[in-house]
Amino acid sequence: MPDTPTTNTKADKDAYLLTVRDVFFCPKILKETTSTLPEYSEDVYRKTIAKKIEVKGNGKTVSIYASGVLIGTVAMENQEEISMDHIGIATKVLDAISQVAAENGISVGIGDATELPEFAWGFVAERSDGVMDAMWFPSCTLSPATELSYETSEDEFKEQDVSMSIIAGPLRYAMPDGHHALYFKYSNQRDTTLLVDDFMSQVVYDVSQIASLKSDAAPVAVTGVALAPTTANVEVGKTTKLAATLTPTNATNKTVAYTSSDEGVAKVSADGTVTGVKAGTAIITATVGGVTGTAEITVTGGTE
Repeated sequence: MPDTPTTNTKADKDAYLLTVRDVFFCPKILKETTSTLPEYSEDVYRKTIAKKIEVKGNGKTVSIYASGVLIGTVAMENQEEISMDHIGIATKVLDAISQVAAENGISVGIGDATELPEFAWGFVAERSDGVMDAMWFPSCTLSPATELSYETSEDEFKEQDVSMSIIAGPLRYAMPDGHHALYFKYSNQRDTTLLVDDFMSQVVYDVSQIASLKSDAAPVAVTGVALAPTTANVEVGKTTKLAATLTPTNATNKTVAYTSSDEGVAKVSADGTVTGVKAGTAIITATVGGVTGTAEITVTGGTE
């Protein structure tokens, strides 16, 4: 479904979560001070690796009483614990955000007290009815506790997810209103002229950037959708994965919606994973901005 600027067409939708999309990493090359803004690398690493993201803040409230009367309630949150399960991440990205210097392929773990490198992290999540959410956390560190796990391979492939722990804190720099930014959150359910890609095009760390985020470029329409493979066999209870390729590759809307012609034969999830239900044939259709591509799935085993 199209990710387009909106005023109120999505505002009243009770949109449910479909899937997490891309995650973003950007090293901080100069830390901010109380009076100067941070500087970030020109390299923003956009990765399609996330399986699950959880954000848990440390927010708490304190009730203020005077003369036996509740005067008000004060709330404060200054840290977010982020857990991301993923399929794997390039060593190049890990080295960049942890500022590891390797020599001839070898890095050194230090057992002394060291200042943690900082980076920005963000993600995009898709909900139903074309609703897109996104967040930037401009000041993050990796958990200092090393967690590594390696398992032996087996005759049948077994997916092994990896977990990453990130701590997000507020910037030292105070915005014009005196507040210290902890995160910035975008939703196209609000009135906005921005696309989600506009918001994620650079690390957002100050409200002064918002005016410069708008893209003046005309949207690039999808002209073709191709599914691979175009035909596939899957056993009852088993799964197979379809991949959608869009034409042109720089199309503005990249949100793919999958449907099955017969969910009694084969079901398809938001990421293109097809599950065989009973023997028979079903057509899986991928739709982007009204343009479609199809694949024929034959389910074997069981009874038609």
